Amino acid sequence: MRKNPLPFGILKNTSFLLLFLFTAFYGNAQSPQLRITDFVLFGGNANCPNGAQTPCNSPGCAVQLGSSSSVSGGSVGSYRLVKTTGTVTITGNVYSGGTVQLSNGNKVTGKITAANSTAITTPAFTAGSNSIFSGNIDINGNITVSGGTVSGKVTHPSGTTYTGPTPLGGNIVGNPSLPLLPDMPPISIFPSSGVTDITTSKTITPGAYRNISLSGNKTITLSGPGTYIFKSIKNSGSTNNFVFDFKGSSTGNFIIYIHGDANLCKVSASMLNGGSATRIFTEVHGNGTGDDDDPTASFRIANGSSSNSATKWLGTVWAPYAAINIGSGTGNCSITGALWSGTQVNIQSGVSIIYAPFLLCSTPNAKAGNDKSITCDIPTVTLDGSSTTAGAQYSWTSVGGTGVFVSGANTATPVVSAAGKYVLQVSVNGGCSATDTVVVTDIPCVIPYYPPPANGKVGNLIGAELNSLYLNFGLVTDSAKTIFILKGDSVMIDVISRQGQFAALLSLLQSSNYGITDLIDNGPNSGIITGKYPIANLRKLDSLPILIDYCRPLFPGINNTGIATTQGDAVMRTDFLRNGYKLNGDSIKVGVISDSYNTLANNPASTDVSNGDLPGTGNPVNGTPVQVLGEYPFGRRSDEGRAMLQIIHDIAPKATLAFRTGFVSPGDMALGIRQLKQASCDVIVDDVTFITEPFFRDGVVTQAVNEVSQQGVTYFTSAGNFGNKAYESNFNATAAPTGIIGSAHNFGGGDIFQNISLKPGTYTIVLQWDDDFYSLGQGTGTQNDLDIYLTNNSGVTLFGFNRNNIGGDPVEVLPFTVTTNTQTNILVTRNSGNASVRFKYIIYRGDATINEFNSGESTIAGHANAEGAITIGAARYNKTEAFGFTPPLIESFSSYGGIFINNAVRNKPDFTAPDGINTSVGFGALDIEGDGIPNFFGTSAAAPHAAAVAVLLQQARKRYYSQSYTTDELKALLRNTAQDMNTPGFDFVSGYGFIKAEAAIQAFADATPSLIKLVIPQGITPGATAFTVTVQGNFLSDSTKVLFRGQPLPTTIINDSTATAEIPAFSGNPTIQAYTPPKTPSGIDGGLSNTIKFFDIVKKNVRIVADNKQKKYGEKIPEFTSTVTVDGLPFEATGLSLPELGIDTIYYRTPATSTSTVNNYIIQPRLKEFDTLSPADAGFLELYNYDSVSGVLNISRMPLLIAPRDTSFNYGDKIGGFQFNYTYDQSNIADEEKTVFASSLNQKHIQV
Repeated sequence: MRKNPLPFGILKNTSFLLLFLFTAFYGNAQSPQLRITDFVLFGGNANCPNGAQTPCNSPGCAVQLGSSSSVSGGSVGSYRLVKTTGTVTITGNVYSGGTVQLSNGNKVTGKITAANSTAITTPAFTAGSNSIFSGNIDINGNITVSGGTVSGKVTHPSGTTYTGPTPLGGNIVGNPSLPLLPDMPPISIFPSSGVTDITTSKTITPGAYRNISLSGNKTITLSGPGTYIFKSIKNSGSTNNFVFDFKGSSTGNFIIYIHGDANLCKVSASMLNGGSATRIFTEVHGNGTGDDDDPTASFRIANGSSSNSATKWLGTVWAPYAAINIGSGTGNCSITGALWSGTQVNIQSGVSIIYAPFLLCSTPNAKAGNDKSITCDIPTVTLDGSSTTAGAQYSWTSVGGTGVFVSGANTATPVVSAAGKYVLQVSVNGGCSATDTVVVTDIPCVIPYYPPPANGKVGNLIGAELNSLYLNFGLVTDSAKTIFILKGDSVMIDVISRQGQFAALLSLLQSSNYGITDLIDNGPNSGIITGKYPIANLRKLDSLPILIDYCRPLFPGINNTGIATTQGDAVMRTDFLRNGYKLNGDSIKVGVISDSYNTLANNPASTDVSNGDLPGTGNPVNGTPVQVLGEYPFGRRSDEGRAMLQIIHDIAPKATLAFRTGFVSPGDMALGIRQLKQASCDVIVDDVTFITEPFFRDGVVTQAVNEVSQQGVTYFTSAGNFGNKAYESNFNATAAPTGIIGSAHNFGGGDIFQNISLKPGTYTIVLQWDDDFYSLGQGTGTQNDLDIYLTNNSGVTLFGFNRNNIGGDPVEVLPFTVTTNTQTNILVTRNSGNASVRFKYIIYRGDATINEFNSGESTIAGHANAEGAITIGAARYNKTEAFGFTPPLIESFSSYGGIFINNAVRNKPDFTAPDGINTSVGFGALDIEGDGIPNFFGTSAAAPHAAAVAVLLQQARKRYYSQSYTTDELKALLRNTAQDMNTPGFDFVSGYGFIKAEAAIQAFADATPSLIKLVIPQGITPGATAFTVTVQGNFLSDSTKVLFRGQPLPTTIINDSTATAEIPAFSGNPTIQAYTPPKTPSGIDGGLSNTIKFFDIVKKNVRIVADNKQKKYGEKIPEFTSTVTVDGLPFEATGLSLPELGIDTIYYRTPATSTSTVNNYIIQPRLKEFDTLSPADAGFLELYNYDSVSGVLNISRMPLLIAPRDTSFNYGDKIGGFQFNYTYDQSNIADEEKTVFASSLNQKHIQV
């Protein structure tokens, strides 16, 4: 709470003040009724000239000022007329209920208003030449100003005119802002006058007297504050003196009551022993008839003569029944106080008046209460104003008008909804008031990602992001690499060179004065210089406009996010291709582009190879390591590329794999695409989005994708995880809010604020418009400058990070964080340019919902829209047909297609593939199966599934046709065999549907069938009679026939695992096979299955599943166990023991040791090698099929308490050599390893 005392103190005479209470009436919340104490001059009350007052001479009920007069402070007002007759200076406001007439050469520093209560059609405000008006002019009528300067704005109603100098604030036709004029002070009831006349110099004390009649050079001393009562005053001659002796008292007022008229003639008033003019009050009840010189004035003062000092008077004069006439005659006069008349205040020439009003009351008590805070959860607060003063009236305002009152602005406890400094004014009858302030702070839940520019926009070359980084060096951090890639005292930046200046600029930036290092190759013909640049030198770049078009941070890319087997394998039926066609990716090379491969601690890629999740030395299936063409260079990332490679290796285990980071820059990613092509990759897949790549044009990455696609590479990319969180429209201009240059976009119905809901998290919103990119060599760059801001629900702009885009690139980035559920608004403006340009914003990060004006919801942008790419959306694997969902359900975050590019819409996404599968790479995602292996969600997981399908299909095409698919051919194959998901055919959510690998391959080749068993109808004895047998197997097709002793039988195919056939009567034990004829020119697809017989022993399936185990770092490897089933039932249910099943010992393999790093490790169970020459082993093999399934050993962190030991030093000794106690659970650490483990803790702690 902050106190703001008024600039003057008020003292009181209690008995007098009881007579002077009056009521103040208030207008609207921001404009209370003016008080009489606000005025230095006021002439003519609301009833003038009617009522008890004597009608006054021309100009009537008015305030009139003569030439060479001046008013310093306060306001000049009248209910009828304010008029000047010569050169006058008024340092204050002029308020008239009627008209205002000002002469030549007048100067008014404050407001001028005229209510034109009589509705005259002639000008309600006139002013002569050489006028100087500094404030606003609000007139309810016509206006004429002959000449001069009008600095404020002029407002007048429709149908009226303004004639005069052009107002600097504008000539506005509208409702003028007119104040509510004050009530006059109440008229006091005087005590009776006395019987003593005063005709000579005299000292008097408070009391009642009769007439004062001084003939010149006389002095009256009023000794001490109090009430002085007179019948009349009529002085003459030379100057008489009135002395107000305050006697050093800080309390009490001089109150002078005059029953009749007061003609002071020439007078000099002064104060003695302290005091102030604000403590002197004169009320005169004469009607002027007692003054022969001016029968309309009840209070008169003459100017001082040239031979004497100027006339002076102190205090406030209130003349309810007649005029006040000041300054008659030649010479000068000064008044310090205020003059109020019920009829007229007439100021003659040469009068100076200084505002020092008597306040008709005492200062009230004002308390604004405690400071308050508004939050997103508490959007409004009630202010706790109060006063202990009886009859207090309350009025609240806000400093600078930034506050917002919901209700109760004229109560003690208003409700407000915006931050700001709020001022409580407590007033009482008589004009006294006091103020107090309270501060309402906004604890925002929508926080700019770094300090924004003051007005949301900058005009320098380095832009808002780098400008903020420079100004807040050391305070801006971005460990998540959302906007900045910070490296010590430097930041990775893009510098876009002017055309023809690349070499000169590069040379200059590499000099010691600038210091760019760690340059990134953005490919040939690029005009972008990317490198590490000292933050302290950023502003130097602003001085190079001849060489630099603009600069920006090197915006990091966005991923479109698992001893693990991808559940997508079975969902897409790629297992059908591996087992039925013996396809494994051999002869195909796949390149993966993502953020990183092996940047996380403790070399997790090596663990993946040991676990069999990646190819490499020691992997028995594929010993060729992943070829890493380029790793992420800026520290640790999520290693999402490794997860993608695991998916491909799981589905196509013999494919050769390569990795290249795509997270450095768009130019570097384009270079990486070409490098993977040069490294002989047949298929490339990425999951990268760059926010600066064009929405409406083809950027450098798109061009690289199209290039390698035309060269025979099949290119897959993730659609993105941005759902429909976008808005697109043509710019529809309307007026921008106050403080914003240019025009605003009308979302609809005149609404320039688009409401969105936000959940907690980090947000990045990117605005682009359909204009040229200078950085891509497109002409002279953008011709329109659009900006994007966040505003609150009151329309107050919160922040923006905009730059002057003219001649640059049509991109703006808006990053922020949200701490709780809330709402905000999007404001899009056009700072310059005049085209109805098409624009779009996409919410790349953050969980937002656009609540209104939904339009253009496509979020597939950049190279995901490339014609040469196959773009993949995502469906959760357990929301597909294999899990009872027909059709599969698209993930809510999977990006929508439909952006206009070159006036056409590209059909994106192309297809949908599964996500939510297991990989060994932890992303902090849910473990939806509870199997201890993290799940991998997003189109980042879906895209490599689709790419792996292409690997197997390309291998099949090579095997069966000795040729490869082009991208268009592969698209057509997948399109014709995909499972429809949404609308029939193509749609912008799921593309052509969910990829079905088995349907795709069956379109051009058939699998080799496999038989499992024969199902004989109940009651049938095979051989005795003909019957229909059910054949169970795998990889059957429509052309498959069941063979009986090598001869085809009438066969009905139920599905790819079941058929029926008509078996004739027979003797013996005939063979049964299945045969699928080849459909490829090579004739090597299809073929004969294995052979089964009616009377063979049906083998049982024994499965050994290693149980998952857990341990902490340093603990010994736990004892491994397995769960054994026979035909899906626990072996115990068969009544057989493990040895009776041929299982004497289960052996286990794991790459983990007691000190292996935190990770998941494979547990591989295996049985002994059965000896077919051993009768016992041969017997087991005739009875059982054996299968083993790996488990997972999870190694977690060892909880550790580190406590320093007490240490003593002598003063002056070097401080060091601290020792620590390490407390941890060592119960499961092997005895022989405890000492080594403890020693390693101390060593590693010291290293940290």
